[in-house]
Amino acid sequence: MRAAIFACLTCLAGCAQPGPVVTPRVSGGNPSDGIVTLASTRTLFNPVAPDWGAALGTADRQCRADGNAPPARFVGDQEACELYDRGGRCLRATVTRFYSCGE
Repeated sequence: MRAAIFACLTCLAGCAQPGPVVTPRVSGGNPSDGIVTLASTRTLFNPVAPDWGAALGTADRQCRADGNAPPARFVGDQEACELYDRGGRCLRATVTRFYSCGE
C-alpha cells in the first residue's frame, strides 16, 4: 500500500516540474553598435522555454569577443509567429531578446 502511494506521489511530482528549456543562440546584432541578439524557437508540439539566465552568459561572451563591456538587457522580448496552421494556431514562433553591450 505504501509503495503504491509513493509511486502515485512520485508521478504527480514529475508532472509538476516546469517544461523543458533551451539556451537561446546568437541570431544577429551589430558589433559596432554593441548590440547582441539572442533567439529561441519553439513549436506547437515542442513548447520549450528559453533559459534567459544562460542566454545572459552567451551575450556576455559575445560582447567580450566583440571587444565590448558586459551586456545589459533591453526591456522586453519580441515574439513572432513564423508559421500558422489553417485554424490560426501558431505552429512555430521565435522569441528574441536584445542586449546592449557596455551599459
